[in-house]
Parts: sequence; C-alpha cells; structure tokens
Amino acid sequence: VRSTPAIQSETHVQQPQMSPCTYEELGRAAFGTMGRFSVLVSKALYSFGCLIAYVVVVRDNFGLSLRRMINGPASPNSIDGDDGGWLYNDDILAFWVSAIFMLPLSCPRTMKPLAKFSFISILSIIFLIIAVVYLFFTCSNPEGGVTKASFYENWIEIRSFSGFIESLGCFIFTFVCHHTVNLAYESLPPPIRNPKIWRRVSTNSIALALQASLAIGVFAYLTFGSQTPADVLMGYPTDLPLANIARLLLCLTMVLTFPLPFLTCREMSILICVDLHNFYHKYDLEQFNIFIPILEYCAGVWAGFHRRNQNQQMMQSRVDSNEAEEQEEFVQLQRPSFFKRWSLRGKGFGTANVGLSDTNEEWWNGMNDDAGAVTQALLSEEEHAVELNISIGGQLGKPINPSPLSSRSGDESTTEPTISSMRVPTPSWILPNGDGRQLSLLWHAVLTFNTWLIVTICAIKSPSLGDVLDLVGAFTGTLLAFVLPALFSFKLKGYNHLSLAILGIGGVVGLLGTIFSFAKFTEDIR
Repeated sequence: VRSTPAIQSETHVQQPQMSPCTYEELGRAAFGTMGRFSVLVSKALYSFGCLIAYVVVVRDNFGLSLRRMINGPASPNSIDGDDGGWLYNDDILAFWVSAIFMLPLSCPRTMKPLAKFSFISILSIIFLIIAVVYLFFTCSNPEGGVTKASFYENWIEIRSFSGFIESLGCFIFTFVCHHTVNLAYESLPPPIRNPKIWRRVSTNSIALALQASLAIGVFAYLTFGSQTPADVLMGYPTDLPLANIARLLLCLTMVLTFPLPFLTCREMSILICVDLHNFYHKYDLEQFNIFIPILEYCAGVWAGFHRRNQNQQMMQSRVDSNEAEEQEEFVQLQRPSFFKRWSLRGKGFGTANVGLSDTNEEWWNGMNDDAGAVTQALLSEEEHAVELNISIGGQLGKPINPSPLSSRSGDESTTEPTISSMRVPTPSWILPNGDGRQLSLLWHAVLTFNTWLIVTICAIKSPSLGDVLDLVGAFTGTLLAFVLPALFSFKLKGYNHLSLAILGIGGVVGLLGTIFSFAKFTEDIR
C-alpha cells in the first residue's frame, strides 16, 4: 500500500504528453498540408504587418516628443530644424530606436524572458487612457470636435463608402490575436498553464482591450471629430507636455510589444521552410534542381584538388624521410675512376663493375616498388569507394539512404519493401532539441537580423499608420479571423449557419477592404 503513490507518480511521469493543438495543426486536420500552409502564410504575413505598424508608430511619435523634450516647448526649432541634423530626421531616429531596443528584445527564442515587461506595457496603456480623457476636458479643438453637428451626423452617418470599407481593416486589426495566442499560452507558468485558466485569461484580456480601445477612440473622436488621425496622439498640439509624455509611453509600449509578433513571424517562417523542405524531398524534386549539377561539379573539382595536394604532401614527406639514405646510395652508385677500376682489376676483382650495376638496378627497383605501393594504395581507395557506393545504392547504382529497418541497405534491385526512399533528411539548420521550430545559432541570428532589417525599411517607407493598418487588417486579418475558421468548421463539423455568416462577412470585407486599402496605399506612397 505504501508503494502505491510511488507507482502512481512514476506512471504519471511516464505518460506521453499530447502535442499542442495549434492553429496550423487545426488546418492540417481539416485540409491536410494545404490547410496548414495557408495558416502559416496568413500568420506570417499578419505578424509582418504588425511589426511594420509598430515601427511606424515609433517613427511618427518618438522624434516629435524627443525634440520637444530637448529644445523645450517654446523653441521654434522643436519641430523642424534648419540644420537638418539627425535629431530632426524621424526616419533615422526610428531606425536607431529599432536597432538599439527592438532588435535585441527580439533575439530570444521564447517570450519567457520578456514576460516581466508586460506589466510596464499595461501601466503605459493605463496612462494613455488617462491622458486622452484628461486632454479631452482641457484641450480645445479649433475645429469644434463633434459639438457642431447632430448625433446622427457624428456617429451614424457614413460620409464616404470607400473610407468606411478601408476603416474595417483597421477595426479587424485591433482584435485579431490568433497569431500570438500560442506564444502567450506558453509564457504562462506551468501550474496555471491549462485550458480552464487560459479561457479566463483570454476572456478578461479581450474585455480589457475592448474597454481601452473604446476609451481612447471615443474620447479622441470627441476631441477631433472627423479630423481624428489614425494615430490619435498626432492630433494634439506639440507644445503639450502631457501629450509628449504620452507619445513617449506609446513608443515604449510599441517597443515592448514588438517582440511578440516578431517571434511569431520568425517561427512561421521556420515552419514554412520546414514544410517546403519536406515537400522537396518527399516528391524527389532534386532532379529538377538546376543547381545540383553545378554544386556536384564544384565539389568534384575541390575534392580532386584536395586529393592532389594530399598526394604531393605524402610524396614530399617520403622524399624528406629518405633523403639521407638516398644521398648515401648516390655516393655508392658513383662510377669509380679509371685508376680505381685498374687497381680493382689488378687485384682480381674484375666483377666490380657488374656489382655496381646490380646495386644500381636494385636501388631503382626499390624506388619503383615504393612508387608502385603509393599508386596501389590510391587505386585501392578508389575501388573501395566504388564498392561502397554500389553497396549503398544497390545494383542500379543510385545513391539512396540506407533504411534502418532493412537488412539489404535499401537495395532497389530487390523486392523487399523499405522506407528509405520516403525518409526525409533532417535539415542541418534546425536545432536538434527545438521541436522543429527553432534554428541553429547561426541561422537564428541571420533570420532575426534579416527580418528586422526588412521590417524597419518597409516601415520607414510606409506612407502612414492608417494605410498599414487598413491593408494588413483587410488582407490577412480577415483570413485569420473569418475565412479560415469558417472553412475549417465546414470541413470538420459540417454545415451550419453561423459558419456561413462568418465566411460571407469575412470574405466580403476582406475582398473589398483589400482592394480599396491597397489602392489608397499605392496612391499615398507615390
């Protein structure tokens, strides 16, 4: 009876853990590889758009508030300087903020080291809400806000159909969190990492996000009316200290939020590369790769050059080791002088010349034997390599991977079924203990830096925050939140009216929103 708890604990430890049911695995369960791939691409594009939006917020707010903090609110050079230095270039400031703060925070492989900064982000958002509400009561808008028009004109009337369709993308962007749900769940401490706790955490988080968005949006709209910018803090005068502090705190929030979608974008990129790698080897696409013959030729040339250098070094070492013996034999093989030969003949040694000839022939035969031994070793090595290739590739001579379940090493000439032809080699750039989602150190650094650089350049070249939010929300946000969930529900659970409504609304909003927002984006970027 006393051993029962130990047995139960041991059994509990040995139970296999279930694989996490991620969004991409749900797509695989519904539509196989194409379902998984569609989720990966959608999450990667949406995360990439989020990263661009965060850097755009820093570009629009950091330089303006920093110049006011340095030069003072009454300085005429607080906004535009005549010297054109780096302090007055918002693009340069955004680049250095991204490089000094955002890039290092994005280097960790998980969100656990950054979980401690979440409390700072929450405090910043609370201060932003208080600042916007306070500025509504203290800051007067020259345009009059929403006080000069009726309630219908201010809150219900749609003044521009294209503007309404474009703004739907921004609305969807606010509440799409499908791309970071798994990372947030994995960042929870193990004692509370379960579906019951997560349901409560996610519900409260969405409720708080809704309240914060409504508070900032409503009071900003009450302040500026139809002139409310996409970045609400940009509408306040630059000489307000509270507004400048709020801008800096908003930049701080973007810096601390940046790593979350960055890790998602990087992880989705890795999974896409892994799926492409599996697809490449599963369908044997090497025969269509035009770079393989070039690489094989370069490898053969390098191997031949390396082998020739090894042979030369071996011959040189042999010559150096036998140099003393060769010099002695060379002295002995020198032809005697006339007087020496005459004295040898006079003493009855008429066969001295013959002995010397035999010695010379014996020496050259020894040298030929040594060279022959070297040549024989090289030839035997090549024959051994040919035999090894035949044993691995079978009678047909095709190099294949040996199967660990077959005693014939994957011999294609036999009728024994093997799984060697279907095995996909493990990518060398994947971390062994990374669950297929982490790269080795070198490739991790390369992918992190390149992703950050592309995001920063795209953000600097983007026309405005509103254009980015509208396009990203309409194009990829609708896919993640409406289209894909409805399609997966049809496949796994069958037809239902709710899924049809979600698919219809998401499809129409996504299609029209993408068209109108892309047209406006291209118009503004010109």
